Amino acid sequence: MSSEHHISRGRASYSMRRSGRDAGYSKFTAFAVVLAILCTSINVHIFLTVEGPQPPMRFRDLGGLKRPNQFIGLERVRLPVVTPDPYKIYPNLLARVNKLEPKRAYSDDPKRFAALGKMVPPGDKQFKVTSQVSTIVEFRSVGYKMENCQLIVTVPVDPGAAIELGTGQNLVHIWHVLTNTPSWPIDPKSLTWDTRPTRVSKIGSITIIPGTNYTHSFSCLRDSLHVFEFAAGGEDVHVQWSQDHNHPNPAVTMAQRASTSVRIHVAFGFLTAFVGLWG
Repeated sequence: MSSEHHISRGRASYSMRRSGRDAGYSKFTAFAVVLAILCTSINVHIFLTVEGPQPPMRFRDLGGLKRPNQFIGLERVRLPVVTPDPYKIYPNLLARVNKLEPKRAYSDDPKRFAALGKMVPPGDKQFKVTSQVSTIVEFRSVGYKMENCQLIVTVPVDPGAAIELGTGQNLVHIWHVLTNTPSWPIDPKSLTWDTRPTRVSKIGSITIIPGTNYTHSFSCLRDSLHVFEFAAGGEDVHVQWSQDHNHPNPAVTMAQRASTSVRIHVAFGFLTAFVGLWG
């Protein structure tokens, strides 16, 4: 056999081996491309459908938290029938809003906050009503079967320098305003004239003078929020005082009482240690 014939057969064999290898490479490449497309599709689907990391919780998110019932099973306990004494609740929010500064939030003064070690806000809050300024007051009802509430406005007969009153009639309208949800508190850092709660109904009008003692009764379910706006009833209104739960006169407060005698735990009084705290 000639050398040319051997060379021809060798080239043919080499060509066949290369063709088989190329076919293997082509299948692997096709598989790798399909796999890459599949992985990319899965990643795109996850990116579009799965929520990312949750942002840090802020004050306005607290209303979404479930509030535990501190009276679990109390209705099944055999207890003496008594009429509990009414008790006083101080506002967990008392903040001004100003028509002339519609985007300003009157949060705690940073200088006074720093003076207290930046740990707690000042205990006293500024109550003010003028033709431009209203005051928003928020209460949370607490207690077991204490579902009769009263909004109370008191001014001492001889207030001295504790209150500033204008020379006019000082007529103040009291509005019941809308809350976002039954348990969602107002964020004082975002409360402005533009963001203030919507007025629902006017519950009364009072003339603020020395000796004022006004009450408004309403129903209050346990662990519910009740928000009121004190607004001027005329252009000549000027009422202002510094409200402190340690010296609650003058003040806007809320009283809770039971409608009838109820079965109530003798240790119920421990709650009164908390209702005087500012929220």
